[in-house]
Amino acid sequence: MQIVGCLIHCRIIDRGMLEKDIVLGTSLVDMYIKCNMLVEAQQVHDELHVRNVVSWNALIVGYAQRGQSENVFDIFDRMVGEGTAPNMVTFIVILSACNRRGLYSMSQSYLEAMSKDYGIVPSNKHHNCVIDLLGKAGQLDKAVNVLKENPFHYTNLVACHAILGACRKWGDVNLAREAFEHALQLDEKDSVAYILMSHVYADVQPNVS
Repeated sequence: MQIVGCLIHCRIIDRGMLEKDIVLGTSLVDMYIKCNMLVEAQQVHDELHVRNVVSWNALIVGYAQRGQSENVFDIFDRMVGEGTAPNMVTFIVILSACNRRGLYSMSQSYLEAMSKDYGIVPSNKHHNCVIDLLGKAGQLDKAVNVLKENPFHYTNLVACHAILGACRKWGDVNLAREAFEHALQLDEKDSVAYILMSHVYADVQPNVS
């Protein structure tokens, strides 16, 4: 696939098509990323005469998939610096990168910037990245606050699962019960919630009277 892709790339350049078609350019970036050729993907992206949020996102996702968080943040800064506004997809990738690195303060800044600077209402997926990050760090109260601040929290089963998982890790039975009850209010047949709650009880059983 790499050889074929490179040959197609050469033909596109020879015919001057890359300068005229941003969709074609973005497809090349995506092709190189799937071939794990990030240097080539970056080069194609940088040579595009016009870049939009889709082409920037393709590059950001490529670096994120390979755990290169610093490059994710750098590309985001470049995108904004060149005047391209991020969209919901961009922020999901950015917040996921914060989650992997345990960067809570940075994740909060990005979450706030979504609505304040770009007029984007954070979805469950955005809030869940921050909730999961906080849960892993043992900041369960903050995780619950983020959940409650989410206007769509009444549909957010994934966040309940994340909090239940964090409660198991940190041994917080009381909060686990609250998260479990909330999950059942959303879906009384939620098997994941039952499994996670049983794990919480099993792990803390010696300390539970």
